[in-house]
Amino acid sequence: MLWNARALVPGLIVALTLGSCSSVDAPVNYLVTSESPYLCCRTIRYSVRTFPDTRGSTASGAGVVVRLRADTIAARCDDDAMVDLTISNNGEKDIFIPISHELEGDRIKLYPWRLSYAGGRDIRLARQLQYNDVLEREDALLRFFRIPAGREIALHGVIPRRWLCSPAELVPDAYLEAELNPTYYADRSRALRGASYRRDPDLPAEIGFRYDVIYTTLDYLEGLPVTGTDWNDARDTVRVTIGVKEEPAGFLNGSQQVASSNIVTLKFVE
Repeated sequence: MLWNARALVPGLIVALTLGSCSSVDAPVNYLVTSESPYLCCRTIRYSVRTFPDTRGSTASGAGVVVRLRADTIAARCDDDAMVDLTISNNGEKDIFIPISHELEGDRIKLYPWRLSYAGGRDIRLARQLQYNDVLEREDALLRFFRIPAGREIALHGVIPRRWLCSPAELVPDAYLEAELNPTYYADRSRALRGASYRRDPDLPAEIGFRYDVIYTTLDYLEGLPVTGTDWNDARDTVRVTIGVKEEPAGFLNGSQQVASSNIVTLKFVE
């Protein structure tokens, strides 16, 4: 039987939320630990901070709305491609988006190595998910950037040339669901990171392009038996202990949702 964390530790979720949002420049580190002595990997570590420079949402639609701001992305195989985008939170709760090292200022890397089918056409699919940049580096971080309810963030998307013209991998819908587990995704992407670059000999003149954003409200603790919280003196790190046998990462992964952008055209030009 799972207890309600609010009843067990009054004000816990509110306190954690306020702690994570205290300052744009002050990320809060979380260590969520299971009390079970039978698990080898019973602690997950992640940090939470707020996106700088959010603004009131300008997008229509319910929930989380992802918009690519151009109908066509001009792409050359010898250069990075650019596309402006917005992620709008039109829901009632704050959302948290996993980002590793791929965000620099207001520029975020997109990795469209997947080939899928949507909207009646083939598409190159980029996704924003946990440890996204393990495609390029081995020291990926687990951290979440917050967008408050009713706000949005505008970013400049950068598609690195390495992932523009190399052959895309056909992935089924079942894989897209499975890769929300970061271990599964890391195993798949490790081979991509180590592969030498080659240009796709069958590169089309144009193809659809979509960007999926995986997000969570980070309220998964509300349904778990939280048995203790412990802040450090600096109030920048909190350890949360939960009285379950399962690995905590499973609860976090299970709380994730997916928001898909509009489909635009990726057009290759010489």
